[in-house]
Amino acid sequence: MTSKQGGSKGMSESTLFAYGTLMFPDLLEAVVGRKIDAQPAELHDYARAILRGRTYPALAEFAGATTRGMLLRGIDAKTWRKLDAYEGPEYVRAALEVWTSDGESQHAQVYLLKPEHRGMLTAEPWDPESWRRAYEAQARSSGSDVRRDLKQDE
Repeated sequence: MTSKQGGSKGMSESTLFAYGTLMFPDLLEAVVGRKIDAQPAELHDYARAILRGRTYPALAEFAGATTRGMLLRGIDAKTWRKLDAYEGPEYVRAALEVWTSDGESQHAQVYLLKPEHRGMLTAEPWDPESWRRAYEAQARSSGSDVRRDLKQDE
C-alpha cells in the first residue's frame, strides 16, 4: 500500500480524494451542508469495484489501474465527522498520493475498505454515471439524514 503518514508533497488532513458517491456535488452538499472546492484527480494502482449487496464502491489495490475522482479541499473537523458518518464503519481513512488534472501530485485522505470487510468486494467495476442515474436522488436524501442525525448528537 502507498499510504503515507506525513511528509512531503502537501499531505493534508483537509483534503479528500472522493472516488464514489461523494464525487457528486449535490450529494456531497447534502451530506456536509455546504459546497466544497473540488478538482478532478486520479489515484493510481487502485480500482473501484461494487460491494456485494450494495450500490456503491470501494477500492482495491490493482497494479496499473487508475481511478478517476475528485479532490475535495478545505475539509475541517466538523465536516470530517459528517463524512465519516456517511461512509460508515466499513471504511477507514488513509493518506495516499493522488494526481490532479494539471499533473501535480499530493497526498489526500482516501476512504479504504477495512481489511475485515474486503470479502465484500466484487469483481464488478462501479460506473459513476450509471449510479448517478439510478440512485443519486435517493442518496441525497440519505445524506441529509446523516447530517440531521449528527446535529441531534451535538
